[in-house]
Amino acid sequence: MVIINPLTRIKYSYSRSDDVSEHVFLDKIMTLFLGGLASLREIVTFFFFLFLLCFPLISAADLSLSIDRAELSIDEAFELSISSNSAASGKIDIGSLQQDFEILDTYKQSSLRIINGTMAQATVWTYTLVAKRAGKIMIPVITVGNDATKAREIIVKKDATQSNGNQDVMVEAEVEQKSAYVQGQFIYIQRLLYARSFRSDSTLTRPRLKSGRAEIESLGNNPVRKVKRNGRDYLMLTRRFAIIPQESGKLEFAPSLFSGTMRRSSQRLPNNSFSFSSRAKRVRVRSNEVSIEIKPRATEFTGKHWIVAKNFSLHLNWPTPPDQIEAGKPVSVILAAIADGLRAEQLPEINLQSSAGIKLYPEKPTLTNERNLDGIIGTMNKQIILVSTGGGEFEIPALSIPWWNSKTNKQEIATLDAIKLTISGAPIPIGTQKAISKPELDKALIKDEVLEKEKPFLSNTLMIIIALVGGLLVTLLAMLFLRGKEKKHTNISSEKHTLVNKQQILTLLEQACSNNNAPEAQQRLQQWMQSIGKSPTAFSASANTVLQQQIEQLNHVLYAKEKGNWQGWKLWQAVESYQVQSAVIEKGDRNQQGLEPLYY
Repeated sequence: MVIINPLTRIKYSYSRSDDVSEHVFLDKIMTLFLGGLASLREIVTFFFFLFLLCFPLISAADLSLSIDRAELSIDEAFELSISSNSAASGKIDIGSLQQDFEILDTYKQSSLRIINGTMAQATVWTYTLVAKRAGKIMIPVITVGNDATKAREIIVKKDATQSNGNQDVMVEAEVEQKSAYVQGQFIYIQRLLYARSFRSDSTLTRPRLKSGRAEIESLGNNPVRKVKRNGRDYLMLTRRFAIIPQESGKLEFAPSLFSGTMRRSSQRLPNNSFSFSSRAKRVRVRSNEVSIEIKPRATEFTGKHWIVAKNFSLHLNWPTPPDQIEAGKPVSVILAAIADGLRAEQLPEINLQSSAGIKLYPEKPTLTNERNLDGIIGTMNKQIILVSTGGGEFEIPALSIPWWNSKTNKQEIATLDAIKLTISGAPIPIGTQKAISKPELDKALIKDEVLEKEKPFLSNTLMIIIALVGGLLVTLLAMLFLRGKEKKHTNISSEKHTLVNKQQILTLLEQACSNNNAPEAQQRLQQWMQSIGKSPTAFSASANTVLQQQIEQLNHVLYAKEKGNWQGWKLWQAVESYQVQSAVIEKGDRNQQGLEPLYY
C-alpha cells in the first residue's frame, strides 16, 4: 500500500502565482491532521508556509482619520472615522477627544476579504460628535495600540449653517403672555417639528432657567399634528409646562435642546433601484431663547394673603341640611377653596367664623391639584365639625377673601354667604347670656321654691273641707285612698327599676372614665342625662360650672383637630359632685325631686 504524503503536494503546488483555490488548500490541511500521518518535520514545514501566507495581515497597521465636513455650526453633529487597513492590535484611546467634543454615538465595523488568494482585513471606528464651543478646534491625535493618527482642525461657527427650510428638525419655544405676577402661573410651550422620523433614544430637554427663580411643572402634550414651515411639511409635537415664578424681575429661559437620531431616507439610483444607508444620522438642534417680565404683588391689593389666579371661589357643602340639625349632635361640613391658576399648597389657611351657641372643630385640610393643558387648578378641602350647645336659631357669619384676577388685573372678593341654622332641641335660656346676672337667676329660683311650698297648704285645706261634707262621702274617700295607695306602690316599683338602670349606667360611665375611653364616655354620659330627665345637650355654666367644663373638654377631644390626651377621672369627679348636690336637694324637700332644671 502506497501512502501519498499530502505535504509533498502542498510544497510543490504552493506559490504566490499558483491558482490553487483556497478550498483545495483547506482540504489538504484537513487531510493532514485528520489522517494523523504527518511527521514533526512536515508539521514544522506546514506552519512555516502558513506564516508566509498570513504575513501581510500582521504587518504594521496604517491608521487614517477623516471627517464628513470641516466647517459646521455649534448645533450640528458630524462624523469622525478612524480606519486601519490591517488587523489593529491594542485598544483605541479617545480620552483626549472628549475635552472639546461631546460623543453622541459610537460604531465599530470590521471586515475580512480574500481576493485571488490574498486575505485583507480592515477596521473602522466611527464617532458622532458635537462641538462644545465655537471657533477653531483641533481634533487631537488618537492612538490604537502603538499606532496613531494625525491631528486635524475644524471650524465651528456660532450660527446655524442650514436655513430653516432645509432642516429636518426644528425646535420652537414661546410663552402665552408678555408678563405675569410673582407666585402666579403662566404657560411655557415647546414645539418639536420633524420632517423625518427619529429613534426612541432621542431627547428634548425640559425648560431651563437662565436667570431668575421659578418652579416648573409638566402639564402634558398636545396630539401630534401636521404643519407647514417654509413650504415644507412637518409633524409637530407640542409640550406645555406651568411656570410659577418665585421672584419679580426678568425671567429668562435657556434654549431647549433636541438631541436625537434621525432615520436616513432612501435614495434612487440611476438604475431605478433604491439605496438605504446602513446607519442613522445624529442631530442636535436648539430652540430660540424666551424671556418674560415678572411683576411684584399689586399695590392696589388689600388682602392679607396674596392670591393671584384666573378664578377663585369658596364653597360650603352640608351633608346634613342646615334646618335639620339636632342640638348636641356633631355635624360635619366641608369648606372648599378652588383656585384656577394656583396650586393648592399656595392657598392660605381658611376657616369659618364661630358664633354664640356653635362650637367649631376644624380638621387638617386636604390639598389636591388637577393638571390640564391650560394650567393647574388647586383645591383645598377642610372638614369642620359643628356642635351646638342648644336648640334655636343660629347664624354662621359670612366669609369674604380678597384675591387678584390675573386676567383682568383687578382685585375681586370671593364670598360665602351667611348660613342660618335651625337646630331642634331645647333652646339656650336667656340666663346663659352674659347680660343676665347671677342675682337675677337666684331670684328666679327662690320664686319657684315659694310656689312649690304653697302647694301642700292648699291641698290640706281642701281635705278639711271634704271631710266636713258628711258621711256620704266617706265611702268615696276610702275608694280614692285605696286607689292612691295602689298607684303609689306602682310608682315605687317603677322608681326602683329606674334606679337600678341609672346605677348600671353610672357604673359603665365610671368604667369608661377610668379607661380614658372618650367615645364610650360620651355615650354613657348621654344615657345618664336622659335617665335623670335631661336633654342630651351640654349643661349651662350657671347650673354646674365644673361639669359643663368637663363636657366641653370631652367634645374638644372628640372633634378638635388636635386630639390630645383625655383624663376621664375629672369628668367622673364632676358627675359625682352633681350627684351629691342632687341628693342634698332631694333630702331637703321630696316635692322638689321632679323639678326640671331651668337651664340645659
